[in-house]
Amino acid sequence: MVPLSRLFPLSRRERAGVRGGLFPLSPRERVGVRGKARRPSVRHPRALLPLLLLATLAATACLTFHRPEVTFRGVAVSSIRSDGVNLQADLDVFNPNSYKIGVEKLSYRLRVNGNDAGSGEVEQPTSLPGKTTTTVHLPLRLDWTKIKSAGLDFLTRGVDYAVEGEITFSTPIGVFHRPYRHAGTYSPLGER
Repeated sequence: MVPLSRLFPLSRRERAGVRGGLFPLSPRERVGVRGKARRPSVRHPRALLPLLLLATLAATACLTFHRPEVTFRGVAVSSIRSDGVNLQADLDVFNPNSYKIGVEKLSYRLRVNGNDAGSGEVEQPTSLPGKTTTTVHLPLRLDWTKIKSAGLDFLTRGVDYAVEGEITFSTPIGVFHRPYRHAGTYSPLGER
């Protein structure tokens, strides 16, 4: 009996594929060689790790994160109640990145005439498109019992205030926190 390899000699490419060389056989070529289909084997998976690491680094290099710039725009009274005042602080947030990021939550601590006047945390999902400035509204709660005598000054003459806190940003490469702080004088006639 004559061997099959003598009747149908293999080409150089086919011989390289049969032996697991650089040019493995396609599924069509593998069928019929020595009677059954063969699976290509991965001989050295660790050899692919540097290539995979390099590809990952190249992909994340395009997504470098630049910290957003936060500018305090002002405070306005939303409503006055018997137990306190609801305020709204406006923050202009500039996203210097070329991609969209989001605001997940904002925390704040409010001081009036040097006294603690309230604090809190607000979950306020806001989208910040790349290379644009977006106004983020932060609702504040001023408690009359905490500021005592400054309550009358707040409604008539004005008070010194300070608001500070942190903004939590969500990005494609993780979560980042950015502190903010602003101090000023609030007057019913307008902020100074």
